[in-house]
Amino acid sequence: MSFPEYVRAVGQTWPGGGSRLVVLKCPASTHQLARRIVREYAEENVEAPACDFLAWQQNAGRGREGRRWLSPPGAGVYVTLIRPLSTAPRRAARAVELQTLPVLVACALAETVNERLGGKCQLKWPNDLMVEGRKLGGILIDVMSRAEDAAVSVISFGVNQTGDSQGPRTTSMADEGATPVGLAEFAAQLVAAVDRALAEPVKAEDTVAKYRTLSHHRVGETLSWRAGGETLKGIFRGFDHRGFVRLEVSGKERLLTAGEVTQSD
Repeated sequence: MSFPEYVRAVGQTWPGGGSRLVVLKCPASTHQLARRIVREYAEENVEAPACDFLAWQQNAGRGREGRRWLSPPGAGVYVTLIRPLSTAPRRAARAVELQTLPVLVACALAETVNERLGGKCQLKWPNDLMVEGRKLGGILIDVMSRAEDAAVSVISFGVNQTGDSQGPRTTSMADEGATPVGLAEFAAQLVAAVDRALAEPVKAEDTVAKYRTLSHHRVGETLSWRAGGETLKGIFRGFDHRGFVRLEVSGKERLLTAGEVTQSD
């Protein structure tokens, strides 16, 4: 499929008819573009409108902590969504604490992926879609605001579609034998799932309960944690009511709100 063919296919499948959709051939990063737009609106004391950015490829995609995320042409879904969280029809999202927004989005994406993978996809805290220890996709979320009642989320995610895996620790929908579906249709399904999750009133504890069932981590296993130059090693004791990791270190519990965790011996 070529880029023009992709644009046409997306226009035919996108939620809402694509009226707020921008398809880009090769942006550096849709996430950084969306952040810039939200920031420029905020500088004028105006809330940025909902908008969808979809890339055919990216040459400077980034994950958490600035890690590079390869986005080869036509090989995956590369999406960034601008979603105001304080205006209709998304007032319901305010019922979910902003701290649990990443959990909400992760569950929506994993459940949609699992419709094609038969339940094999799990979630590695805080933002990775995994299949048997191999990374299938990633999520990056920023919440930006000019006032408490004017929060705007920038939600980005990438999911590998074809067998062009990025390395031995990555995988794709095709590699995992997913039920075939076109790239444009798959992207539309994922975005629709995220929008449904944002629009439905839901309690934070219900969202976290769902996340627990999809978690790649198991209570009692040893995890290593790293963030900002600090490292810890301890026993995973589960998630709290916001989806934060409870890690037992030297007999005392630490609550991890961000960072990178990996299984350890």
